[in-house]
Amino acid sequence: MSSEPKPTAILALLFFVGTAFTAWAGGSDEAPTAAAPDDGPYRSYSEDEFLKAADTGRVIFFHASWCPSCRTAEEDIKANIGVIPDDIVVFKADYDLEKALKQDYGITYQHTFVYVDSSGKAITKWSGGGAAEIAANVGR
Repeated sequence: MSSEPKPTAILALLFFVGTAFTAWAGGSDEAPTAAAPDDGPYRSYSEDEFLKAADTGRVIFFHASWCPSCRTAEEDIKANIGVIPDDIVVFKADYDLEKALKQDYGITYQHTFVYVDSSGKAITKWSGGGAAEIAANVGR
């Protein structure tokens, strides 16, 4: 009888370790959170849409798909959208892709919000929270 491990046992062990690491690291087999809708008070960021909404209050949400607190904030925003004033649009900006936008607003951390005026200048910036914090920080 050989004392060498069987290939199936090695594969099973590798599968178990990989699955345990993925769970520990926060990964999952679930599909990524769906993108924000392109209309209504919560939208995916695009420069064109952001500029079109200049006559409303605008909040940029720097979101990362790999960020657990960002996912929680997005769920809260969607579930409590009525808390956010009617004249405010929240734009979900991809933290990993919107490098120039991050630089423009001095963003160094995902799950950061920036409330901007009609010219795009930052009025206030904060990290963390969801719908209630947006409502509180836009001063309405």
